Amino acid sequence: AEPRISNAPGSAGASPSRVEPGRELARPRFLAEQVVSPIDVGTATHLVLMHFDFASDQIDDQIESMVDRRLITAAQAAAVDRDAIRWLLGTELGGLLRANATRLRREVPVHFAAPAPALPDSRDPYDRVMIRGRIDLLIADPAGLSLIDYKTDNLPAEAVPARAADYAPQLAQYRTALEQITRAPVRASHLVFLKPRIIAST
Repeated sequence: AEPRISNAPGSAGASPSRVEPGRELARPRFLAEQVVSPIDVGTATHLVLMHFDFASDQIDDQIESMVDRRLITAAQAAAVDRDAIRWLLGTELGGLLRANATRLRREVPVHFAAPAPALPDSRDPYDRVMIRGRIDLLIADPAGLSLIDYKTDNLPAEAVPARAADYAPQLAQYRTALEQITRAPVRASHLVFLKPRIIAST
């Protein structure tokens, strides 16, 4: 005898659903909808800017090329905040990046020893602390160095001054290190807040 399918509770009198042979079931919503977090967007955008050729404003073509060269994944390409990159290219700083596209240094590691006068247990003036970091982008031209640090913080415009102040000591350390290492002046530092579309420069 053909097996019978009982109705679900609360559906008395309803006919059981049947699936035609060979017909594909609908994809469950929790599988069909892919949620991309702000962290994912920030990471993907940062990766694209790390490889971006500022001499060209073809954002989509460049991102597609990065996927082809396996610099980023297709999922990361889909998560990139392309409007933020387009905004950056249209700023005065974007013009500076375009004009110096052949003189850009990316992901510059910074390792240097700094005085540690605040160490509570030390009275030795030669005590040092090791500062380690990485600068997103550095423009080197005859007038000096320009330091650029991308920030993908998900914050409103009114919160940018306070957040920029939080990053100020780090930028000051980077400037000191670069000037000691390169013997060239750092003429400007730029914090590029991509989400609220604000550049904080010193």
